[in-house]
Amino acid sequence: MEKLIPYSVHLPPALHKKLKAAAKDRKASGLVRDALTAMLENRGQYEQGYEAGLLAALEAVKVHPLLHSLQWQGESMSEIVERLLEAERG
Repeated sequence: MEKLIPYSVHLPPALHKKLKAAAKDRKASGLVRDALTAMLENRGQYEQGYEAGLLAALEAVKVHPLLHSLQWQGESMSEIVERLLEAERG
């Protein structure tokens, strides 16, 4: 068996609560280890999934009638959210 090295991570309270719930089933360490491994070793897949999520969010914002009808400082909420998501895409 491979030696495991402890590592401390600071979490926001809501995430810590969810992780503690997972720990009751003795899955927390494995869950965190698997998530980190997937992100670090499969960076391309992680980035592709992130990009796909942003594109899906953009499409949802573009067609949502409420976001087109709400205005703030002369701009629709749809336009504002689209701009923010596009900025996140880089």
